[in-house]
Amino acid sequence: MEDYDKVEELVAGVRPVLRGFRYGGNIRLSKTPKLLNCDALEVYVDAQRFTLYPGSDMEVQAGATARMEVEPTGRSSQAAIESVLCTFYGKP
Repeated sequence: MEDYDKVEELVAGVRPVLRGFRYGGNIRLSKTPKLLNCDALEVYVDAQRFTLYPGSDMEVQAGATARMEVEPTGRSSQAAIESVLCTFYGKP
């Protein structure tokens, strides 16, 4: 089995975020993220939709691209989330 380096990146904001996982990776939502007018993080991977609630995470296969966004729960069209951690597994 090969050794892999881990590179962590913080994702925050109100616009959809697109991230590629060349060697695979993990998307983790902290147990206490700052949420503004939303309940969860919506993740789209290869046309499949996944919902990450606070304290949950998901693996992303190598070569996949994930689009992450939030959907507003109230009448306001603005929603935001902070503290989403993406761990990319890359070759040393």
